[in-house]
Amino acid sequence: MGQSTDAILVFGVHVPDSEDLRYSELSFAAEGDEEFEDTICRLAGASDRSYTERNAIAEAHPLTVVSHCSGDYPMWIVGLRSTLLRASRGYPVDFSNLPEVNHFHVAALREFMTEHGIDGTPTWILCSDWN
Repeated sequence: MGQSTDAILVFGVHVPDSEDLRYSELSFAAEGDEEFEDTICRLAGASDRSYTERNAIAEAHPLTVVSHCSGDYPMWIVGLRSTLLRASRGYPVDFSNLPEVNHFHVAALREFMTEHGIDGTPTWILCSDWN
């Protein structure tokens, strides 16, 4: 068993005071939310849907939540799904064509931030994750 270190680039915002919290402990996660897909489906009123339907709903949502730092001591970013890039150790990613930041998606991110009391300014964030 080895360690994998990933580089992550995403347009988003750090979730303040989220260091070392499990996803279910984040301010926007409700009881039973184990990952962001659960939260999105709950907010969309689709918690009772099949796995395939829930996955499609979450994939269509413009936001994602990214865990970084390490698996044992996570930190969190809410970002735009369309901008998320990962580079696993040994597999470089070409940044010559960065994803475009969709301003409608930024508006959805700002609305989510307001609804859930997340302060900050969305920006490009480069971080790492050690698992």
